[in-house]
Amino acid sequence: MSSSSMEDSTGEAKAALARLETALDALEAAVDRANSGAAEKTLRDERQALISRVRELETKSRDDVRLRGEAADAVRAALQDLRAIEAQGGGANG
Repeated sequence: MSSSSMEDSTGEAKAALARLETALDALEAAVDRANSGAAEKTLRDERQALISRVRELETKSRDDVRLRGEAADAVRAALQDLRAIEAQGGGANG
């Protein structure tokens, strides 16, 4: 192999290595962007799941308050009925 063809081969190898390095850099950047995008999507999904859970708990809380109010009203009505029965002398022990 002549010195000229060796230099050509070396130059071609260096150029190929430079292209490979550029391609690897581009690949690394793409992977970083993909990972960043995946992380952002995961965070968005988790945030949305938390928002949904908070809304469910708020609804449950409102329902609990309503049910407690209904239960308190029922207890008051039952106590009034018992007092009325007692006032009429209709108690079991009276």
